Amino acid sequence: MVATEKFGNALSVIQRLIVIVRKMAYDRVDHERIASVLDDIDYLPHLMIAEEDCTEKFRNHVIGIADSYGWHGLTDLFDGKR
Repeated sequence: MVATEKFGNALSVIQRLIVIVRKMAYDRVDHERIASVLDDIDYLPHLMIAEEDCTEKFRNHVIGIADSYGWHGLTDLFDGKR
Protein backbone atom coordinates (compact mmCIF):
# COMPACT_ATOMS: atom_id res chain seq x y z
CA MET A 1 0.00 0.00 0.00
CA VAL A 2 0.94 3.60 -0.28
CA ALA A 3 0.84 5.58 2.97
CA THR A 4 -2.56 7.15 3.56
CA GLU A 5 -1.17 10.68 3.39
CA LYS A 6 0.36 9.93 -0.04
CA PHE A 7 -2.59 8.04 -1.53
CA GLY A 8 -4.15 11.08 -3.21
CA ASN A 9 -0.77 12.11 -4.58
CA ALA A 10 -0.28 8.61 -5.98
CA LEU A 11 -3.63 8.82 -7.76
CA SER A 12 -2.63 12.23 -9.13
CA VAL A 13 0.57 10.74 -10.54
CA ILE A 14 -1.34 7.96 -12.29
CA GLN A 15 -3.87 10.46 -13.64
CA ARG A 16 -1.07 12.68 -14.96
CA LEU A 17 0.52 9.67 -16.64
CA ILE A 18 -2.78 8.77 -18.31
CA VAL A 19 -3.04 12.32 -19.66
CA ILE A 20 0.54 12.12 -20.97
CA VAL A 21 -0.12 8.79 -22.69
CA ARG A 22 -3.35 10.12 -24.20
CA LYS A 23 -1.40 13.05 -25.66
CA MET A 24 1.19 10.61 -27.00
CA ALA A 25 -1.61 8.76 -28.80
CA TYR A 26 -3.03 11.98 -30.25
CA ASP A 27 0.48 12.92 -31.36
CA ARG A 28 0.76 9.50 -33.04
CA VAL A 29 3.83 8.48 -31.07
CA ASP A 30 5.09 5.02 -32.00
CA HIS A 31 2.82 2.39 -30.47
CA GLU A 32 5.77 0.48 -29.03
CA ARG A 33 6.79 3.54 -27.00
CA ILE A 34 3.22 4.00 -25.78
CA ALA A 35 3.06 0.32 -24.82
CA SER A 36 6.34 0.68 -22.93
CA VAL A 37 4.95 3.60 -20.92
CA LEU A 38 1.76 1.67 -20.19
CA ASP A 39 3.84 -1.30 -19.00
CA ASP A 40 5.62 1.02 -16.57
CA ILE A 41 2.35 2.55 -15.35
CA ASP A 42 0.73 -0.87 -14.89
CA TYR A 43 2.83 -1.62 -11.79
CA LEU A 44 1.72 1.50 -9.87
CA PRO A 45 -1.82 0.42 -8.86
CA HIS A 46 -0.41 -2.88 -7.58
CA LEU A 47 1.93 -0.96 -5.27
CA MET A 48 -0.96 1.19 -4.06
CA ILE A 49 -3.01 -1.76 -2.85
CA ALA A 50 -0.29 -4.19 -1.72
CA GLU A 51 -0.57 -5.41 1.86
CA GLU A 52 2.89 -4.16 2.83
CA ASP A 53 3.93 -0.51 2.80
CA CYS A 54 5.14 0.23 -0.73
CA THR A 55 5.31 4.02 -0.47
CA GLU A 56 9.04 4.15 -1.23
CA LYS A 57 8.74 1.52 -3.97
CA PHE A 58 6.00 3.62 -5.57
CA ARG A 59 8.12 6.78 -5.32
CA ASN A 60 11.18 4.98 -6.73
CA HIS A 61 9.16 3.58 -9.61
CA VAL A 62 7.86 7.08 -10.37
CA ILE A 63 11.46 8.33 -10.34
CA GLY A 64 12.37 5.57 -12.80
CA ILE A 65 9.51 6.54 -15.12
CA ALA A 66 10.43 10.22 -14.86
CA ASP A 67 14.07 9.48 -15.64
CA SER A 68 13.25 7.14 -18.52
CA TYR A 69 10.94 9.55 -20.31
CA GLY A 70 12.10 12.96 -19.08
CA TRP A 71 8.91 13.72 -17.13
CA HIS A 72 10.57 15.12 -14.03
CA GLY A 73 7.55 16.82 -12.43
CA LEU A 74 6.07 13.46 -11.48
CA THR A 75 8.15 13.04 -8.35
CA ASP A 76 7.21 16.53 -7.15
CA LEU A 77 3.57 15.64 -7.72
CA PHE A 78 3.92 12.52 -5.59
CA ASP A 79 5.79 14.46 -2.92
CA GLY A 80 3.02 17.07 -2.80
CA LYS A 81 5.16 19.89 -4.14
CA ARG A 82 2.80 20.56 -7.06
